Amino acid sequence: RKEGLTIVESCKRVVADNFHKYSGWTLYRYHLQYSIYADEASDGLGKLETDGRGVHDRLTLLNDNPDLQLKFTNWIRANLKGLDSYKVQEYLNNDLLPNIVEDRTHLADIYKKYQLVHPVPRSTAVRWMLDVGCSFDTTACNYYTDNHEKPETVYYRKTKYLPQEFGPDSYRMFAWIQLTASEYEEVNAAHKDSDGKGRDLPCYKYTDAAGATMYEVHLDESEAFDEWRSKQEFGGKMSVRAPAGARPLDRVGQDECAFCHNITSSRRWTILGQSVPVPKSSAGTLMVSCFQSMIWGCGLPMTQAQLDAANEARQGQHYLATDSAETLCKIQNKPPTTLKRHLAESPGIVFFDVGAAREGYWTADHMALQLEDFVDCYRVVYPDFDLEIELDHSSGHAKKKADGLDASQGKMNRKFAGKASIKHNSKITHAEGFLGPHLAVRSVPERQETVELDAAVPLGCTYAHVAGGEWGALDLNEVHSGGQVEAAGVRVGWTISAVGDVPVETDEQFAAAFEAVKSAGGEGPTPFKLSFTVKREDVKLRVGDTQSFVFGEDDLPPVFHPHADKHDKTVTKRQKKGKTGGPKKGKTGHLVMGPIPWAAAEAAGVADAGAAGVEAAGTVGADGFEDVEKTVDGYVGAPKGIEDVLFETGWLDPKVTYTLEAKVVDGVEDTSKSLRHILSRRYDFVHETTFMADLVQRLGCFLRMSPKCHPELAGQGIEYTNGKAKHYFRKHNDYNIKTMEARVKEAFGPANISVARVRKFARKARSYKCAYFSTELGGEARLDFSDIERFTVTCKTHRCTLDQDYKFIRDS
Repeated sequence: RKEGLTIVESCKRVVADNFHKYSGWTLYRYHLQYSIYADEASDGLGKLETDGRGVHDRLTLLNDNPDLQLKFTNWIRANLKGLDSYKVQEYLNNDLLPNIVEDRTHLADIYKKYQLVHPVPRSTAVRWMLDVGCSFDTTACNYYTDNHEKPETVYYRKTKYLPQEFGPDSYRMFAWIQLTASEYEEVNAAHKDSDGKGRDLPCYKYTDAAGATMYEVHLDESEAFDEWRSKQEFGGKMSVRAPAGARPLDRVGQDECAFCHNITSSRRWTILGQSVPVPKSSAGTLMVSCFQSMIWGCGLPMTQAQLDAANEARQGQHYLATDSAETLCKIQNKPPTTLKRHLAESPGIVFFDVGAAREGYWTADHMALQLEDFVDCYRVVYPDFDLEIELDHSSGHAKKKADGLDASQGKMNRKFAGKASIKHNSKITHAEGFLGPHLAVRSVPERQETVELDAAVPLGCTYAHVAGGEWGALDLNEVHSGGQVEAAGVRVGWTISAVGDVPVETDEQFAAAFEAVKSAGGEGPTPFKLSFTVKREDVKLRVGDTQSFVFGEDDLPPVFHPHADKHDKTVTKRQKKGKTGGPKKGKTGHLVMGPIPWAAAEAAGVADAGAAGVEAAGTVGADGFEDVEKTVDGYVGAPKGIEDVLFETGWLDPKVTYTLEAKVVDGVEDTSKSLRHILSRRYDFVHETTFMADLVQRLGCFLRMSPKCHPELAGQGIEYTNGKAKHYFRKHNDYNIKTMEARVKEAFGPANISVARVRKFARKARSYKCAYFSTELGGEARLDFSDIERFTVTCKTHRCTLDQDYKFIRDS
């Protein structure tokens, strides 16, 4: 410190004399940091905090408390949409930091220890965001493929997709070549030189009928086969491992992509800051839905004679997707019909003008009709082939059937009735996945039942099954003529009415008859007739039962609305004039093993205050109130709610309080108590056939679904075809909406998307499949697993490989 100067002035003087690139305030801040640590240190030595470059160690509240850091990170993940530093600052000051200790009087000590000020400034919030891995990046229209290693995706890829891809069906494809030993050695030598790792060409070695050693190789294993392949009628041969007389198989991929008239390359030339202006909005969008195959390329090329034959065969036929046909007629303002339309060109590729004022928006209904048209034409062109269609998991392809089992929002409600769609019945074929671990005990109308304990029940055994229900143990060595059995909250009264052929009415008669049977040689079985009164019963469905998703005339009322009326009825409610909406809904409550007395309206004669209803205007009184009629739903004929469906199959624990949707706690979703999640994971809901799968099956074809978040695997390289077409369109775009369709058709034309190029794209897709196959199932691969890790990054187009494999697509 200079004499006669303040500390700040002294720091400025020192900097000016020695450190010209620093400011006096920086030195002053270092001085304060060092002094604070020196005062707290036992040895009197201080230290400096880490600066933005991470030069020095820095003790921060986050680094010193991993649990707090995890909570902060999870909160950011849960609030990424619209996140900014001001929201983070507010969260730190109002939620995170005030709750780090139970006694808030100690907060001041914590703030002092970590040199925090209250309230925490925005600069600290930003620094903490950076510390946990946040970055402020340029916003783009993104999709994320970092879910490609989610457990359910890996399971599907490993157990279904890859085994089918490399399974016996692949032997029926025209994708193989048979080589002699010398031919294989020549090709293999070239392959090892170009492989970079000296790996042999994967092959199947066998001996032909003449005893010669032969090698069979998949055509996608090497580009050396391309010239030979171009001369084959179907681009190759079937495998020698295919069953004798087997029909050939054609695997066809399908996908949609969109073209905007003002789309341009990501980089362009400018001169002195001037460039061609590009409109910000999209005035025109063209959707393309395309099929492709390694045999015939892109779009199913057809001659006019083949198209005429297809139209003749279709004449007078109706679409299987009748609802889709009628829906599209309605959209196009045409009379509803299910007759198949006349085709003017091949349906292997369809161009669709998107927009409310144009052809509308592409949906599963459009896809269904294109699929039926495509299959009709395919069977004219390739009548001897089996057809396997591969789709991705887009919303149109994964759409549920109209009556399909779907627990998503809008498809099923928590309670009965409402606007939920009617589901088809579901037969319980096995217990695992269908039936939960809990009983479904509820009050039932009182009834008397009598069962005979026949020869299967010997003297001295314990009888535990009465009328198919597990009601507890009944020891025949100690039994009276009457009593009760109680187990799992269920009490059943019973009466012995006969021992053998001897009727009994009293305990004395029972004891005498029982002793007579025992003294007669009692080792064998003895029949008993057991009468009992049922007041509460386990109504849980069992294997072999069929669950209906609609309440029938003979069904019990909804378990959580036991006093609901069977049929709709109208009630009158007094309310203020001009008030909109019905009365507030009653409590839904939790699972209670018995009558649920929560609805006060029931005492006044209203069946169920929680049920949906429709109001009608009434008469206004002098007091400003009016009578409003409300229709209260009955349960007969109404769709069951999620609660009832789960209760009937034993998935609800009476000790647990459930919510409809999953709760999010500190950014982590807890689905264990979500009614909707539990039902969606039930076996029949998980394995429900989709609308498209059902249609493909009815058409006599096979369906494959590519794994989610895997555009590099989809549809015989269809994503690469879309990427190549977009690359061509961007390069030749003149931004003229009038010529847009012609340019898109040119992008998908044979000059740009040739059969050879489609085969090259299919080879690329298969190389990724081989990488997964080698890693997960032990197969041979042409591509290392590390090569696919780039797909964990963010990509700039929706389900398009143009950004991931740009160089490959550009140069192909």
